[in-house]
Amino acid sequence: MKIKHNYFIILFLFIFSTLSANELNMKIKGDSASGFYVDLYYGSVNVSTQEKTGELNLFVENEDYSIREYIKNWKATKAIQKGNSITLSGVVKLPKLETDLFLSVIYEIVNNQVVEKRIELLQTNLSLLYYSVNTSLNLKDKPSRFWSFDNADNKGGV
Repeated sequence: MKIKHNYFIILFLFIFSTLSANELNMKIKGDSASGFYVDLYYGSVNVSTQEKTGELNLFVENEDYSIREYIKNWKATKAIQKGNSITLSGVVKLPKLETDLFLSVIYEIVNNQVVEKRIELLQTNLSLLYYSVNTSLNLKDKPSRFWSFDNADNKGGV
């Protein structure tokens, strides 16, 4: 009877470790000096890092398009993790537009295979600004191959 009980515990631990190895999880990386960013993992494999590119690129224009500012490779100055959610935040100084832009990037695990990335912008002293935001997933290692609905042997790119 004791052998069956031990066998059941070992089987449970094996199944649990196998299931948890196939889950998405996130880790806050960086520091306040160089900036915070999020790395995504599938089990223990790093599938995305924002180390070099930052969380986003941002192009901002005023309402008559006469003043433009570009923020490249933005990283947060503050990071908070609560359960399945990570919030990165910081203030972007826009000297040409004479304003500050409060920026938040929120990562939330939706299920074992989906992570939502939400970007929130807040600016309070100008009546209208136009934003263009660019964000992407960046792999730590080059993939061995790509897949798409149109082509099972896709070479990557557009």
